[in-house]
Amino acid sequence: MKNTALEQNCPPVTATMFRYKVDVVFCIDVTGGMGPVLHMIQANVLRLGDDLKEALAQTGRNIDSLRIRVIAFRDFGDNPATALELLDFVNLPDEETRLSSFVRGLWAGGGGDAPDSGLEALALAIKSDWGRDDDRQRHIVVFCTDTSAHPLGRHSVPTEFGSVPVDLNELTDWWRDEQFISQKAKRLVLFAPDEEPWTSIATDWEGVVYVPSQMHGGLADCSYEVILVMIKNSV
Repeated sequence: MKNTALEQNCPPVTATMFRYKVDVVFCIDVTGGMGPVLHMIQANVLRLGDDLKEALAQTGRNIDSLRIRVIAFRDFGDNPATALELLDFVNLPDEETRLSSFVRGLWAGGGGDAPDSGLEALALAIKSDWGRDDDRQRHIVVFCTDTSAHPLGRHSVPTEFGSVPVDLNELTDWWRDEQFISQKAKRLVLFAPDEEPWTSIATDWEGVVYVPSQMHGGLADCSYEVILVMIKNSV
């Protein structure tokens, strides 16, 4: 005889019951060289929420929470006042207007000569206010640049942005430290030239998907599909 009450209280497990909380931080180079592709990157950031939910729904998975943060960077050595523009995590779709207003307001310019302040931006991404309340949490950094980076410590960072590592070794320690980013949830999608420090990060760090970009080429080969597939496959 079937236990009807038990069946009602314990519905069968299906793929649609697996729900995820996903945090994505975009680090975007907005120096002058990125002008040819910045509009494409802006559009891709804004479409990610809908595209990701649709892609996961086709596999019986769902996202309970999707938050996006944006860190736009230039060069502290060129102009500290415009070196960083930050948008803290916004919840989608509820705060889509905030995300759209910030992203559409980004402009490509400045930066002077290469390299830029990409490592400082990556450090701020790693120590984001990640969600920590679910076993199916995902912490994803998407980093886009077409140039190399100054060594950490070359330029001072205003205290309003908090502390940054003194060098690449300490930044690597941050990436491997549970207090900064969940070790089982972390992913880094790295679109950057085959130059230091990016090649070392791609080789030495765990959880990295590396897509080499053309040095000073405006990141013409930054593929939105790589980002979408990587996130889809990680949840």
